[in-house]
Amino acid sequence: MKRTIKIHDTLDERTQNVRDEVKNLFDDYLSDHPNVTAEKIEEDDSLFDSLQEIASLRTPLFTQEINDLFYLYDEIFNTAFDNAGLGSRDDKCLPCSWQAVAIHCYLEQIARDAFGDLIEQLKEKKNKINIQKSMQSKKLLRAVFDKSKNENLYYSFDSFFLDARAFLKDVQNHSTFCTINPARSGMSRRFNFDRYNMLLNICYNGKKS
Repeated sequence: MKRTIKIHDTLDERTQNVRDEVKNLFDDYLSDHPNVTAEKIEEDDSLFDSLQEIASLRTPLFTQEINDLFYLYDEIFNTAFDNAGLGSRDDKCLPCSWQAVAIHCYLEQIARDAFGDLIEQLKEKKNKINIQKSMQSKKLLRAVFDKSKNENLYYSFDSFFLDARAFLKDVQNHSTFCTINPARSGMSRRFNFDRYNMLLNICYNGKKS
């Protein structure tokens, strides 16, 4: 005798609901704190309490749904439970079945990942705005360039402007680096070898050299 068993897969719906609610939480927080920085958001413990609450509300309650999801996704739930450090996989000292707790752990990780992605997007947006503001006034750069001493016929303002823009992009992409060589006679520094030497000499030393 053959029997057909229907299994309801609700994980995609639940994870999407978690992501949507995290997005709403993030947007509401930014609306209430328009000048907040990404770093300050990361320090607000109340937000992480809200992430746990979102995961709790989306954790299934009925045994059949829990069993269905575990039949399909037991490996990822087991991993989430183990990563949470809650001990052995049994119902001792737990308010409900350990399988439900494991699903909650997985959904909480989904919430944290979604929240982390939103923070990174906010950082990228802020960096882009800062770069745009820095490059809005060509007159300021022109004034810095014109004040520098020692004429260099091979390094024009256009070259200076392009180098400044490229340097800011490198800063945004975290691809700049500095080496400092201290000595008794002084200290030399190099940013990305010699690519930005002229730019930085003009900005910091006022010399085209």
